[in-house]
Formats: sequence, C-alpha cells, structure tokens
Amino acid sequence: MHVRTLPGAALALSVLLCSAGAARAQDETSRVRAVQEPPKVASRAAPPDPQGQELFSPYYGQPVVIPPLILTLNVTGSLLRIPEKPTSYLLELGAAYGLAPRLHVEAVFAPIYLSPEARYGSPRLGFVYSLVKTPPIDVGAKISATLNTGKTGNVIAPLSVGVPLAARAAGVLRVDAGAFLNLGLGKKVDEKTTLGLSVPVSPSVQIARPIALAVDTGFTFADFSDAETAAVPLGFSAVSSIDITKKYGVFLAPFFSWPTFLTPAVKPSVHTDVFVAGMYISTVIDFGAEPE
Repeated sequence: MHVRTLPGAALALSVLLCSAGAARAQDETSRVRAVQEPPKVASRAAPPDPQGQELFSPYYGQPVVIPPLILTLNVTGSLLRIPEKPTSYLLELGAAYGLAPRLHVEAVFAPIYLSPEARYGSPRLGFVYSLVKTPPIDVGAKISATLNTGKTGNVIAPLSVGVPLAARAAGVLRVDAGAFLNLGLGKKVDEKTTLGLSVPVSPSVQIARPIALAVDTGFTFADFSDAETAAVPLGFSAVSSIDITKKYGVFLAPFFSWPTFLTPAVKPSVHTDVFVAGMYISTVIDFGAEPE
C-alpha cells in the first residue's frame, strides 16, 4: 500500500477565506496576501483497488498530517478582484514534508506578486502534529507564522495557533473544520498588536473516486477590538487526484470564493464584489514507495 497526498481543499480553503474575511481593517498588501493564501496539504493512505491496482486517492480519507517520507511540491496561482482596484495576481511556490509519523512541516518560500507590481510576497512556515487519528475523525495541532514583507502592517501577520480536524461519514461525506487564534505582532508604522479568530467549516462530498466537491465557509474575527472585522466567507472548491505511478501523483484543486461574503457589523451586509479565484497544483513524491 502506498501513500498519496492531495490538497486539503475543504479545510484549507475555509482557512484561506476565514483568514481573509476581515481584511477590511488592514492595509491593501495584507488583505491581498490573506485572501490569496493557498490551501494546506494533507495526505492519506490509498486503499487497494478491487482488481489489485491502486488508482486514485479519494480526498474523503486523507488525514490531517502527512505521513513520513512524503514530499509535496505545491504551486498556487490566484487572482484577487476588488472594485476600483487593479486585479492582483499572485503565484506561490511551496512544499510540505512528513518528518515523523505524527508531524509534518509545510512552507511557502516563494510568494511572488505578478501585478499590479512585481515583488516578493510574504513567506510562511508551519508545523502540524497529529493528536487523534481514527477512521472517522482526525484532530491535529498546528502552529504557523507569516512574515509580512509589505511596507505596512504587523511584521508577523499572523502567528497562528489552532486545531484542525476532519470528520467522515457514509464513505463519501466529510467535514473539515478548525479553530485558530491569529496574533499580529510587531510594528512597521503605527500598527497595534492584534488578536483574532478564524473558524473554518467545509463540508465535502466524494462524487467519484478521483473527484470531491466542497463548500467553504466559516467565521472570522481579524481583530477582536474591531467589530467591523467580523466576516463570513463563502466559496466553492474541487479536488481531482491522479496517481501517475506508485511513487508519483498529481492533485488539482480549483477554487472560487467571496472572502467577505457576509459582514454582520458593516452595511450592506452581503458582498459579492470582492472575490478570489485560482488553482492549486500539488506534485507528490513518495520516497517510501516500493520500486515499480
């Protein structure tokens, strides 16, 4: 049995949307980076096909933490559209690796803004540890930090600590959720330290062995001291997984979202004029796979 990884589209895109939802109170650079944050990577052990061949790795069964000896090379291309602003295009290159049976590291090391001006973006580094791993439920603990390279905003924006989880039922239904405290630290101009919360929720259904569809929503509070930073995102994503060989796989995850779809403290409350769309591509290398 070999292992394959695919992007955690449901939970990750919800985290993406929740992190971005309250960006109204932040500078433009911080807002663009937040809503274009790519999905995290998760993994699973693919069950054998009834005919003895391992074909596809359903998103439904992947755990929260990548197993040891699995390397993913990840590319995310996305655009952010804000009314009366130039469309922002972002390309992010990253990787994730299973360090131990219960621990993986993930990073974005080359975030590159292509427009409205070409520049290096905000890199980030994170670690995820598995707390509970059972067939129906996975629970992890995650810490990550993002270095803001923009001219304004907190230096660390944010330092995030939280609990991601995945629950499964009926062989095709899955709910990814989590709760994350986000702390903005350091000053570049006159910013204050901020404390916020993101609670992503993403139900998904495995409509076919290689394809899953998800609705990405949740709740976010970018800064507890400012009620106007509360928001509910709404988005849609899909995951397509393809095993090329026992050692290599490719996973595709297109996504679309309104990161500030509902803002309870800001009128009008519904916003569809700000949106983000993109594609996440992950190439997986299983260094523990048996030779062909």
